[in-house]
Amino acid sequence: MATPNLNSSPSRRLRVDGESQGRTLLVKKLNPAGSSPASLRSQLPISSTSEYCEGQVIYGADHPSKSVYLVVTGIVEVSRLIEGASGALLEIVRPGEVFGESAFLAVPYRSERATALENAMLMTWTISEMEDLVMRRPELAVALVQFFAQRNAEVNRRIESLSLDTIERRLACSLIRLSERLGKPEGDGSVRMMPLTDEMLSRYVGASCEIITYYMNRFQKQGYVSYSRYGLVLYHDPLRELLSETARKSRSRRRALR
Repeated sequence: MATPNLNSSPSRRLRVDGESQGRTLLVKKLNPAGSSPASLRSQLPISSTSEYCEGQVIYGADHPSKSVYLVVTGIVEVSRLIEGASGALLEIVRPGEVFGESAFLAVPYRSERATALENAMLMTWTISEMEDLVMRRPELAVALVQFFAQRNAEVNRRIESLSLDTIERRLACSLIRLSERLGKPEGDGSVRMMPLTDEMLSRYVGASCEIITYYMNRFQKQGYVSYSRYGLVLYHDPLRELLSETARKSRSRRRALR
C-alpha cells in the first residue's frame, strides 16, 4: 500500500490579531460538517514512524498510550478492556486515520488497548509534541476536536443501539458500516472486505460469539453475505431491505404497546 503524502495539501496559515477574531475566522474556513481524515492528515507534519507486526499490542493497560498515532499502512484495532472478557471493539482504524486520543487523559489507569490487525506502519507524535502543535496551529486543534467528536458520537450511537435494537439489526448495521469504511465495491454491487471473525464481530456488536455465528450463518443462507477466512462479501441492497423490515416491525411493536 502506498504511503500517504502528508504534504500534498499544506495547512492554511492564519494571521490572528486577536484570539476571538482568530477563532471566528478559523471556524468559517473549516468544513462545518466536521473534520475528515484527509483534512486532519494534511495539517499534521511528518514525524517518526514505527512498525508493528500483526497481533502486536501498540499500547494497553500495562503500558498506556503516550502518543497520538496516524496509520500509514495496515489496520489497527482499538478496544476497551473489560474485566473477565476479551474487550469491546471500539473501532477499526484504517490508513490515514488517527487514534490514541486517550493519551490526553491524565488518569492513572486507562482501559483502552490498540492492536495491529495486520502489519502496520504508524506515524507518532508525543503528547507534548501535539500540545505544541495545537498551540501553534489552532486549525489543527479544531480539526482534532471535530474528528474525535465524530468518533465519540458513533460510539454513543452504538451504545444507544444496545438498548433499542435487536442483535440481528445491530449486526446488520455494523456490517454495513464496516464495509463502508473498509470495503472495496465490486462490479455486481457487492462490497468485498477483509475477513472478520465471529469473535471480532461479537465484540463490536455486543453479543456472544455463538449468537453472532448463528446470525452470520443465517445471513449467508439468505444471501446477505458470503464469507470465509479469506474475506467477506456484503450485499448492501438486500441487507438494507432487512433493516427497513425490522424498523417497520419495531414501530408496529411500539404502537401495540401504547
